[in-house]
Amino acid sequence: GLYAFLRVLDGGRARWAVASVVAMLAALYTYLLSAVLLPVAVFWWVLGGRLRRQDSPSPPAPLPPAGEGSWLKPSPRRGEGRVRGDLTLRFRGVELGFLTLAAIALGFAPLAWRAWLATTTPAVLPGSAPPRTLALLGGWLTTWTIHKAAGGPLVPWVVAALALAGLAVARGRARLYVAGFLILPLATALILGRRDLLVLAETRYFIAIVPALLLAIAAFLGWFVGQQRIVGLMAVVLVAGAMAMALRENWEPQHWREDWREAARYVAQHGEPGDAILVHVDYMNVAFRQYYRGPLPVFFPFHDRLSDFAQVAPPLEGMASYDTIWLVQSHTDTFDPDGLVEWWLSERYPLVTEQYPAGVLVKGYAVRTRYPALPPGVRPLDAAFGTSLRLAGCRLGDARLRARDDRSHPPSGWVHVTLYWQASASLTQDYVPVVRLVDGGGQVWGDRLDRAASTVRRFPASRWLVGEAVRDDQDVNLNPVTPPGRYRVVVGLVDGTGQQVAASGADTVAAQAVCGEVEIVR
Repeated sequence: GLYAFLRVLDGGRARWAVASVVAMLAALYTYLLSAVLLPVAVFWWVLGGRLRRQDSPSPPAPLPPAGEGSWLKPSPRRGEGRVRGDLTLRFRGVELGFLTLAAIALGFAPLAWRAWLATTTPAVLPGSAPPRTLALLGGWLTTWTIHKAAGGPLVPWVVAALALAGLAVARGRARLYVAGFLILPLATALILGRRDLLVLAETRYFIAIVPALLLAIAAFLGWFVGQQRIVGLMAVVLVAGAMAMALRENWEPQHWREDWREAARYVAQHGEPGDAILVHVDYMNVAFRQYYRGPLPVFFPFHDRLSDFAQVAPPLEGMASYDTIWLVQSHTDTFDPDGLVEWWLSERYPLVTEQYPAGVLVKGYAVRTRYPALPPGVRPLDAAFGTSLRLAGCRLGDARLRARDDRSHPPSGWVHVTLYWQASASLTQDYVPVVRLVDGGGQVWGDRLDRAASTVRRFPASRWLVGEAVRDDQDVNLNPVTPPGRYRVVVGLVDGTGQQVAASGADTVAAQAVCGEVEIVR
């Protein structure tokens, strides 16, 4: 958009004006903070008109071509042997530029007005303070060059020095154009930050300034190559190489943006009929549903800042008819800083699982844990523990998986197991299951994660009713070096005194119940 606008100012055809309007509006409606580039365009328009007035002889003498240091030479117009006069060329440049800006402003006005009305956040959030300008600038410079790669505190200031050196050696109007491109968006960001501190919350918000920074650095490197070719080329390789080397580290999973693809995949794979998905905060449902293609209903009722359980209870109580609530959370620091939604659910329901894709938290809560009989689709088992308790059924959430996981809970993969226990008589003590992944020789390659919020901890066996099937979800944490192959998921039981209870029946091996098999792949 800005390039096309420069072509307009240099006397380009109307097609460049159309291209600039289309590109700028596409940028603005794709990413709102592209608006920091609008003051740049206005500055260039003012600068272009001033330079043309300085360069122009008295009318009606023709306007000479752009002088030394111009980024763009005026493109010859078909059918024109000579420039036809100052008025014509200026209309094709500065006046056409004004019309271009007016068209962009008209197209952007509805979105700008809605955005302005929506920025009601106070300038300083509770417990926070406006960032200092130098610290903010240092963060921006680091983000725009090596981002999260290790580089040390000197990196942003080396980058700033290169950019300033580029402005110092740039010639003619190039220096003014690049300086405006660098300074005006930063000034605009600070002004917008006074209206809404969230504007300054993330350095990546102003990534639109990166081209200006790189142009300034390129101006210095180009000048350096002209002065000392060999040393200058070495400097070019050094700067480009440092940025390229940073890419590898920035692509590591821990540096990813929100991994909605993994969050949606997990819920789609492990969700069952009768479950529901709760996305919090509400606008994150757009990102989640971009990747989720399952049949479960998706709810997103919380769109205001939460400060009291009275705001949380009504929507969540309305979801009590579902078997499992899959809570998918992201960006809750501002809208739910005390974690009220998660707290409300965890106080009432056992934890099914917890997954940590980058920037997203996925937790399952078992709303329904007791069934009159084994639910449909669950594999029945013949495995009795003592005379009063049996493992009635088992469901494995994963048939094939990797032993190593770099996306949800590095470094280990987890096998999700859902057990269904059934008491044939009143139980006088409590039990804790032992769930493991073993190979053909009985070697253990994975063990369950002991969670205080699991069903057997929250609703112990001594409270179970005779004949009901009690659902108990467990995650088996794998050794990340587990070799590829097929493994059994076995289930044991430990009583209240810490003694192991032997299992018997057709689905048992070595006094343990066999839930099923999983395949570990590379």
